[in-house]
Amino acid sequence: MLRRPVVVLVVAVVLSSLPAQAGGRGRHRDGGDRHEQVQDKRDEKREERAEKREDHKKLADPGVNKRQRRQASRIVAGVRSGQLTKDEVSRLEAREASLRTLEGSLKADGELTKDERAKLHDELDALGKEISSEKHDADKTPPLRVRDGNDKKAACEKARQLGHTRRELNRADLTPEQRAGLEAEHDRLVDELYEDATDE
Repeated sequence: MLRRPVVVLVVAVVLSSLPAQAGGRGRHRDGGDRHEQVQDKRDEKREERAEKREDHKKLADPGVNKRQRRQASRIVAGVRSGQLTKDEVSRLEAREASLRTLEGSLKADGELTKDERAKLHDELDALGKEISSEKHDADKTPPLRVRDGNDKKAACEKARQLGHTRRELNRADLTPEQRAGLEAEHDRLVDELYEDATDE
């Protein structure tokens, strides 16, 4: 009968002699609570991420970016199918470049307003109509599968690279040097694709 109170007393004495372990959390040598410090750092990082998200929301318009990617894909598909000539592709690309310039100037002040978004979407509508018009006019070139004969695989790879290059050109975070390099690569691929068409 005496054993139970003795065991409880011994446990109480042992626990009271370990103040550094109180609450199940260790303390730093300087006396600060490690858990609180770690939590403070996490809170700071969360706040930083939230601020970045808010800044990004002011400029972001996923609808515009998605439409730009889709229109770039439509142009590449027009190249593959032979519905777009080299001159038509050049005109459409110039129009896309001016749209990217407009987008950059609208975002330059750090915010994309509702009216500015509407303006971008109007320009994208006009570009989409122009792509459709150019793809369905009488000007045609032989499709890749015909014009490249045995090199169909190589031509399709060039068209795939062209699509990738066009998507990269739509990125807003490119430096002028990166953009120039991508534009040169793009022009080289277009020239090679249409050169194959005129060789036959």
